Amino acid sequence: GFGELGVINGKARLGTVITSSKCLFGTLNINDFNTILKPLVEEEITEKLQFFDSLLNGTIFKDEMIKITAFFEKFSYNKFAVINKENSSFRFLMFISEGEIELSRLNSLKYTKNNRVEQAIIILGRYQLIGAKELYERKHYNAFSCKAKVPGHGYLIHIDNFSKLVREHPKIKNIFMNLVRNSCDEINVN
Repeated sequence: GFGELGVINGKARLGTVITSSKCLFGTLNINDFNTILKPLVEEEITEKLQFFDSLLNGTIFKDEMIKITAFFEKFSYNKFAVINKENSSFRFLMFISEGEIELSRLNSLKYTKNNRVEQAIIILGRYQLIGAKELYERKHYNAFSCKAKVPGHGYLIHIDNFSKLVREHPKIKNIFMNLVRNSCDEINVN
């Protein structure tokens, strides 16, 4: 949705919708939104706020946290879902909220019938970050393949929006960059 935070908090929207191509764009009036979607949106916002408040150790005030979490979108995945592939374009960061994601890499030393074998590196879980190594090393491609070991969900942010987030909220830049560094240390793979 778009504008739901403004309706729920009785404030102006955080942005404006501009389409990049021809599309159908639907709207709801406030009464219909309150009747149809408000309970679901409030539940999702509460869940997201609780996750990030815990992730950031309660270091951000609620009004600021609402603005920060608006940059993130919930992403659900099934068991064995491929989140991204090694050497594909690096486009997003994802904080894992539930589930486990296996990071793997093609091993150039092991072959089966002329194919390289994928080798598991580490399994990431709650509060861990996918894309940390790529962001920290300023790579434009994914260093690992990521596949779900169990169903779960996380919170995605496009890399361009992450850059915008840390520019607009300098207070959290160090907090998020520390999370990125810690995730790189946990992975500890060249």
